[in-house]
Amino acid sequence: MRKASVFTVGKLGTWRFVVHTLVERTSRNRPAGTPLVKAVTARQENYRAMLIDKLLPAILSKWPGGGRGARIMIEQVNASPHIDPKDSAFCAAVSALDLIVVLKFRPPNSPDLNCLDLGAFNAIQALKKVVLGSCTWKLVLDTAEAWSEAREGT
Repeated sequence: MRKASVFTVGKLGTWRFVVHTLVERTSRNRPAGTPLVKAVTARQENYRAMLIDKLLPAILSKWPGGGRGARIMIEQVNASPHIDPKDSAFCAAVSALDLIVVLKFRPPNSPDLNCLDLGAFNAIQALKKVVLGSCTWKLVLDTAEAWSEAREGT
């Protein structure tokens, strides 16, 4: 019997659900044409695109051997924007990259990864408190910088 091995690549990245637009009308806060960053509601289409366009390329670039031949598990919580493990577009993207990726839902009330998520978020929040963002884009940049400064395994 072959023994399964577990390998963790650490931080793959953090991606934001935002859209860059220009202010349409002049107001007392900013003139027309000023770049503006707006949050986008996380829906299944956006989440699927994030997995396909951001996460899969990150796996290819950071996983030893590009992840080929390895069974890669992606665990997601049971939130409504998350896609079905048999989602046709995601499965087609995985097949096109010649990967073996299993998308699964986290068991309900699972304490194991929830506490790890909280640890990572607390570390980012502690690093981010040093700099206060004055606008949405500054907050996005500060969070990305705090994520890059956080230790592996946080």
